[in-house]
Formats: sequence, C-alpha cells, structure tokens
Amino acid sequence: MRNSGEPRRHPFAVGRRTRSTTVVERPISLEELSISGVDVVTMERLKTRALLNGRSLDGELRAIIDDAVGHGWSSITTELERIRAKFSARSFPDSSELLKENETL
Repeated sequence: MRNSGEPRRHPFAVGRRTRSTTVVERPISLEELSISGVDVVTMERLKTRALLNGRSLDGELRAIIDDAVGHGWSSITTELERIRAKFSARSFPDSSELLKENETL
C-alpha cells in the first residue's frame, strides 16, 4: 500500500531517482522525446543514415526506435500473411530425404 507521503509513480516520466522510486517532475508527452549527451560523430552518422533512407532526422530516429522495440503482433501477422501470399504460387520440394542423407554422413 502506498504511503500518502510517497511520490506518485508515472510510467512515462522525466524526473530524478531516489533510493526507492522515481520522483515525477513532469510526464513525458507521447510526442516528445529528448536525448542528451549525443556526440557530434553519432549525430552526423544519424543525419547521413536519414539522408540515405530518404527520411528526416526525426523520421529516422522514429524508425530506429520502432525497429528496436518491435511492432506488435498485428504487424507481425500482417507481414507473415504478405510473405505467405508472395510464395503461395510456388511449390517447394520435400527436403526431408536430403536432411536424412546429411545425418548419416
């Protein structure tokens, strides 16, 4: 049970950390993200990567974050359905005999 004097926790918050919890100074809006301490070389590499991918720096950073945290089940199943449809007209030979041959070698 929470003590009435204990700071309120927030799942997305900017604040300072104490021994037992994070003290919420202000919630982070879903449209805002700030990263400090990025060196110049890294920033230039990010800008180059964004340019090569035809995106703005913000767009490239969003793509990197999306790739890092995954896309959820709905986009995974959508992608699997797309791949199945792509190969549905093809037939593939049974490779179990080849696998059995390799096991005996």
